[in-house]
Amino acid sequence: MTFGETFHKIKGIEKLLGLKPEFYGWSCLSKIHSLYLYGDYDYEEWWEIQNLRLVMESQDQEYRVTLLFRDVTSFFLAQSTEISGFEIECSEDHAFGDRRNFYIFDFEEGDIRFYCKEIEVEDVLNREVMKAKAKKEVKENERRSSGMLYQIETWREVRERFREELDGAVCRMKFGVDDINVPGTAMIPVPDYEGLSDEELYLRLTGLCEPAGELYVITDICYKDGFEPFRLQAENMEQLVSCHQHIFSELFFDTDAIIISFSMKRVWMFHHSGYIGLFCYKND
Repeated sequence: MTFGETFHKIKGIEKLLGLKPEFYGWSCLSKIHSLYLYGDYDYEEWWEIQNLRLVMESQDQEYRVTLLFRDVTSFFLAQSTEISGFEIECSEDHAFGDRRNFYIFDFEEGDIRFYCKEIEVEDVLNREVMKAKAKKEVKENERRSSGMLYQIETWREVRERFREELDGAVCRMKFGVDDINVPGTAMIPVPDYEGLSDEELYLRLTGLCEPAGELYVITDICYKDGFEPFRLQAENMEQLVSCHQHIFSELFFDTDAIIISFSMKRVWMFHHSGYIGLFCYKND
């Protein structure tokens, strides 16, 4: 029988089966990352039970798997976080009814062993997902440390406000400079743009008109997982521009950039080919 067939009764087993690199068995999980044993109540059987949430990592740190064991009995754990032979078996011990459907143990050193009624794979992370998650947490911490320089707004909110308040059309949910249907104002070339800093390009752009009030900002980072458009006050724009590379490891004007003021009904845009533009959606 295959791994999936053997453990088909484990809820969420498909999360392991779809892993890349391929998950080859319980024994690859050799380190306890965290463990939480807590009391619960079985309302079907009307008695107190114990559940165990166990987060295991592989030795090569390719995987981190969160397992929930329900109705744990005969629990034993040695004073060790290293499990050299972690294993799960479908138990044939039915003397206790279905409370021993699974037997969890260490077949090398015997550092862990217990029975349980049910198992659920709650969460599965591979190395790339863990790195992305850690990076996102670092960026979020940096954002907080910047004194709430900006907030994150959803693409849907910005797109709907663009349509309703500016009566403008954008052809994609995550829209860019080329996706905006704008009035017929021409973009202005910046011949020396490649030699200019973010701060200098921002001065060129806002030299067309000084933004004020609440702004929505879209840079290349906004299209990536975990990010969406920024919402901030105009007085914080210069700080966002100057800190952008430090916070996100890429320039503010790395590619296209869009600044929207719904109150002023204006949109500032920088095109990656070296053009800037200011578009007014209401005549003064």
